This record gives sequence, C-alpha cells and structure tokens, in this order.
Amino acid sequence: MEQLFNEEKIDRIELLTGQESSTNDIALFIRSRPRLWRLMDGDESGKIISSILERSRGIFLWAALTVAGLDDLYSIEDIKDALQQVPIPVDLADASARVVQVAAQYAALARESIVVAQRHAYH
Repeated sequence: MEQLFNEEKIDRIELLTGQESSTNDIALFIRSRPRLWRLMDGDESGKIISSILERSRGIFLWAALTVAGLDDLYSIEDIKDALQQVPIPVDLADASARVVQVAAQYAALARESIVVAQRHAYH
C-alpha cells in the first residue's frame, strides 16, 4: 500500500492506536483549529494544550468534543474557564455518553432556534 500511495503521490495521515499515539493525534488536532489557535499565544497555547491532553486521558473523542466547544469561545479567559468545567472522562463509555448528551443539547438548541425564527418570520 505504501508503494502505491507514493507512486500516486497520495497524501496520507497515519493514525496509530494507544494512549501515546492518541495524545499526539489530539495535539495535532488542536493545532489544526485555526480560530482557536489564533486566540492563544505561545505560553497560553502550551498550557491549554497540556491541560486538554492531560484531561483527555488519550480519548480522542472527548478531546474533539471539548475542542469543538472551546472553538466557539471568544477569549482566552473564556477558554480557560470552560476547560475547567468540562468533566474529565473516566473511560471511552463515559466519553460516548457525553457525545449523546452534547448531541441532545445541540438538537434542543436547534429546535429552539427554529421556533424563534418561525415566530419572527410570521410576525
């Protein structure tokens, strides 16, 4: 496969399993978020990334959900505060339960937004 990728000049990303590999992937993922990354300066970015990595316990799903929420914030202080409020996952099942909880919250917000938009459209 590697030879084929090289011959076809196909870019690829290698994801390894295990907590150490997950931690590296999580750090790369955080750095790939341009809006979040712009808010953080050198010192702050290192502290925030370290905090996310430590709190994630290598669970990429938890980190991705947390970073998605942080990406919506507007200041470094808000990011720090929000990060301290996010529950640390016990295991993958706990992180998965959080996915369901967050999805339900977003669905409820979407429904509320639709109702508000409909009210304004008809008045």
